[in-house]
Amino acid sequence: MSNKLGKELEECELCGCEESSEIPYIREYTKDVPFHICKGCGFVYYKFRRTPQELAEYWENEMYNKGNYVARNPYFKARHTYAAEFIDMHLDLNGKKVTDIGAGDGQFLEFIKKYGAKGFGIDSSLTNEKIMNENEIENYCGTIEDYANDIIENENFKADSDIATIIWTLQNSQSATDMLNSTYDVLKEDGYVYLQLSIRVLNPFNKPMGLYFAINQPGDVQPYIFSIRSLQGFLAKAGFEIKFTNNYWDQEIINIIAQKVPKTETVSWEKDNFDDVVNYFIRWHNESKQMVDYIKILDLDYKFYDRATFYRDKNLVK
Repeated sequence: MSNKLGKELEECELCGCEESSEIPYIREYTKDVPFHICKGCGFVYYKFRRTPQELAEYWENEMYNKGNYVARNPYFKARHTYAAEFIDMHLDLNGKKVTDIGAGDGQFLEFIKKYGAKGFGIDSSLTNEKIMNENEIENYCGTIEDYANDIIENENFKADSDIATIIWTLQNSQSATDMLNSTYDVLKEDGYVYLQLSIRVLNPFNKPMGLYFAINQPGDVQPYIFSIRSLQGFLAKAGFEIKFTNNYWDQEIINIIAQKVPKTETVSWEKDNFDDVVNYFIRWHNESKQMVDYIKILDLDYKFYDRATFYRDKNLVK
């Protein structure tokens, strides 16, 4: 996958199909930026991708250094607390080594110390590296692709992580395949990966499309829009079998624990139906259009609307 990055992808990363169609009405929400649905498996994605290193530079310069992304707020702290409790409930964190991929400034790794876990962070930001060093969190500064090239492929490397965590990072990766394959390689033979992110496709709508897509950012900052089946497919292809989830059907966030299985084993997964996904976005669009008749947004504290435009352009932000 990596050798295809830095240009438009001609085939679906999940199933390899070269036929796709734009999400209906998508350009109304994205300032004319298209996202596509694979006709072979229903996977939803943004076609053009910069290299992982170029995206890492964007996050450093545009997100962290300009204050457009700050994890130390109540909402993200709640996510990290839930993650720690969920993992501890199912796997027991005490004495475990946890590698956090896309660790940010290490806030989650700080949380799991009280559970007796040893944390290791992988993040591409020099800003975050400094914070983790100040907080005495062992870390590697670079992308997961850099880590794979520099560390995992070294003949002296020995996988020693019991658990790897990918918290709100997989959907922002330039290759979910590369990220999960590298995750597989850092884990012990009986290791687990934990994912936390949102499910948007073929799940109940929890926000209007105008609040999800209307952002003044390149599409490859978040090129993936997952369903539970597409997530299961990426995990299966990388050698993971899902063991635990929360009730993602009626909660905003999905939490997944999947176990590493031998590469000789095949993990089954089910494709989404293309027509079902198309109809899902049509229904989401129609419901979102109805909501603008009565939705009113108070932009008092959170700076999200400095980047979101759809509802501000319609004078719905007060």
